[in-house]
Amino acid sequence: MMLVNVAYPLQLIKRLLPILIAQHSPSQIISVGSTFGSIGYPGFSAYSASKFALRGASEALGREYADTSVKFRYFAPRATKTTMNKDAVVAMNEALKVKMDSPKTVAKALIHFISTKQAHQHLGFPERFFAWLNRLFPNIVGNAIVKDLPTIKQYAKKGQ
Repeated sequence: MMLVNVAYPLQLIKRLLPILIAQHSPSQIISVGSTFGSIGYPGFSAYSASKFALRGASEALGREYADTSVKFRYFAPRATKTTMNKDAVVAMNEALKVKMDSPKTVAKALIHFISTKQAHQHLGFPERFFAWLNRLFPNIVGNAIVKDLPTIKQYAKKGQ
């Protein structure tokens, strides 16, 4: 998971950067993360850690290359209905009343994001709000999640 979500994207960026910088024309690198890259979620610690790392790398690279024509951006969908999700994860989201977006909805949002100048975007409410709140008051978000821990544990083990 760390290879796919962090190491490989960073290796690709490392190889693309000299080419993009040499062009002297505006370009952008958009990292596709997850709400779990802003909110460490029980039962999904490795996935959350990988998306935290991707988000952090995108932020750091954006600052490091701020004096170039390359802009780094971060796009964070919430739960998305794909065949990659195991049945237990879908069932957990249903039990917790977590909305799952269709791939088409996420794709449309990404296309819209590309047309903006925003540095980052989180999809969905309340996920966007909780990602923001977690930066300021992680205990509040943590306490809200912990109340659902029995349900999360019930499904997360089945979904791994």
